[in-house]
Amino acid sequence: MRVTQRMMVENMKYWLAKRSESLYRAETVNGSGKKVNSPSDDPVSAQQILRDRTTLSAYGQYQSNVSQALNWIEAVNDVYETAYDLLEQAQEIATNQSAGDLETRNELISTMTGIQDQVLDLANTRYGGSYLFSGDQTPTRPFASETTVVGGTAEDIVFELAETASLVEIQIFDQSRTLVRTMTVSGGVAGTNTVTWDGLDDGGLVVEDGVYQYTVSASDSSGGPVASCPTYRGGAASKVIIIGENSSISINNDGGDIFGPALMAISQALSSLEADPFDAADLAEKADILSEALSAFLMDMTDLATAGARLTRAEERMAQLYDAAETRIADLETAEANAAAIEVQTLETAYEVTLETLSQILSRPNLLSLL
Repeated sequence: MRVTQRMMVENMKYWLAKRSESLYRAETVNGSGKKVNSPSDDPVSAQQILRDRTTLSAYGQYQSNVSQALNWIEAVNDVYETAYDLLEQAQEIATNQSAGDLETRNELISTMTGIQDQVLDLANTRYGGSYLFSGDQTPTRPFASETTVVGGTAEDIVFELAETASLVEIQIFDQSRTLVRTMTVSGGVAGTNTVTWDGLDDGGLVVEDGVYQYTVSASDSSGGPVASCPTYRGGAASKVIIIGENSSISINNDGGDIFGPALMAISQALSSLEADPFDAADLAEKADILSEALSAFLMDMTDLATAGARLTRAEERMAQLYDAAETRIADLETAEANAAAIEVQTLETAYEVTLETLSQILSRPNLLSLL
């Protein structure tokens, strides 16, 4: 077969294009530091890199979940420790007074009222714009003695009673703390009670729309005080944190379960202190109830510590997996700098030689007419 000048030119054009393409790829590798810049460079490695990058994205989300949960646990733990100290103070007051430590009861009542208010505030702690102890209803304030009036219609009034009551008095205040309505209800049950307010003030006029606060005072058949506290308004579902593929952890943040017994126990001790005549034996019973609340609270604190330890282990494990995936990607993707530079120089030389050869062929007589 005779090799014509046209065939030589076409062959040199082909190799020039191949050299140009190879040089471009080598320069891309040298400039980017990556030996796989597109799937066509190494389809098998490119597929593995894509899988690993998808895995890294998932790991990053898990790490973020764990980090946020650990911060949340730290905030909750601070609340727990403060609330536990306050419960201990309440239990100590009840125990000492019921044992005959005759301090001024008015001072103790004032102290116990302050403890009750502080524990209630802790139960309503906000973190990151949400309530810590509202279960899955984080925008909802867990414990609130309030009702909303819209269009002259008032929400039901709800509250908890420690035991059956013969008489319940409810005082409703507007936002300026002005008393607008006093309601007296015959009878109340142990547990959650619901009372309907018609939205009228004591003069029979419809009150303005807005949020109204209320207080509850209850007494038994003998006129003795019956303890009451706000009803839990949050959700019952636990806080769930996704910490890995098909792996999660649940943390109890049901304020009704965590703070409900404590608030009622404090309220019962306070009612016993306020009773006239004072009954030391009754207060001793309330001291026992406070001890039970303390034990339950300690159990919640222990569960929280266990969850925190598990999340810390998950965080460490996820960091190891993340580093391993990054290393695997680097091994597949990263080019060796010196080798990449030598490759560029070699291909540049080959390209120049091909270009020079084609130039010599094109300079031959009559060859241009063949192109």
